[in-house]
Amino acid sequence: MTITTSEEAGVRYLHFGSTWVQGAVRIARPFALELDYTREMLLPLLLRADDWPRRVLLIGLGAGSLTKFLW
Repeated sequence: MTITTSEEAGVRYLHFGSTWVQGAVRIARPFALELDYTREMLLPLLLRADDWPRRVLLIGLGAGSLTKFLW
């Protein structure tokens, strides 16, 4: 598999062997979630009765944007 990157309008994209985007980071805001689907994956955390969770289990790393955001 070929891993490549591309960049457009200040956003760097990660591709795993195709033109499909696997992850993205806005260079000026590296800890923000750039892609809608990564933001939507964290939505259930807002529905918790407690404060922001202290522990989260992530299975798979992908481009690492969720891990970086939660850190």
